[in-house]
Amino acid sequence: MRISTPRPVVDSLLARATEYAAEGALHHAESFFAAAIAADEGATARIAYGTHLAELGEFDEAIRLLLQAWEQAKRDGSPQLRAWACQSLASSYRETGDYIAASQFQQLAIAAELDSCSGGEGSALSTESRLGRAADLLQSSEFADAESLLQTCRATNGDEGMSATAELNLGVAALRTGDVEAALQKFYSAFQQFQDMQDAAGTSRALEAIAKVQLSLGNWTVARNLLDKANRLARHIGQRHRVRQLADAIVRLDRALKLLEADPLLN
Repeated sequence: MRISTPRPVVDSLLARATEYAAEGALHHAESFFAAAIAADEGATARIAYGTHLAELGEFDEAIRLLLQAWEQAKRDGSPQLRAWACQSLASSYRETGDYIAASQFQQLAIAAELDSCSGGEGSALSTESRLGRAADLLQSSEFADAESLLQTCRATNGDEGMSATAELNLGVAALRTGDVEAALQKFYSAFQQFQDMQDAAGTSRALEAIAKVQLSLGNWTVARNLLDKANRLARHIGQRHRVRQLADAIVRLDRALKLLEADPLLN
């Protein structure tokens, strides 16, 4: 008969894993995630590890693990864990470009969250759910509704990371509607917020967003420097998929800059 590990032990292991992951010490993080999964009879550790893998760009393995955790959460009758698993699945599918699956799991996350609320459907959704729903609305070009949700997320008290993410996505919404000046202002604002929190992943994303706008404005050298900074941050925290993407973008931009240097009339 297996003896259950006390919940605080699992939580402590996950906390250490998360700390190591944030520092870019991935080998140590993996060890603590593995220990937490071995000790946890429920779905919590698997969801945490699946979310971590998704942040690293290991989407196939992340989705496989998160689907297992979702099934476990359903068996355990935990709407809170169902919501977390579905939220992470929605985000993972969104990153892979499977927007139909992303929207489906986002709706499942919202439904599970409502199940867990004592106040029923009138209860306010979490910031995570509102951010996820706003992302789906942006994808379907429902900009007004997306901006409305993102404004509520930006006003969230006590969660600077969510507020900064909302600001970044408001920049995306502004860019999609053609307001380049507003987009750039929001991207810089999000960058400052992420930097103040020492959030390397968020800072890297904001730098990439600013770089894309600068590139569209013809400021290629500025864009190149921003992409390089974003790439170095992504490499520091082990985001291999973003390192590859950013490196490819830098190579393409370097080629363009060489052509421009050879023939300034191209500018």
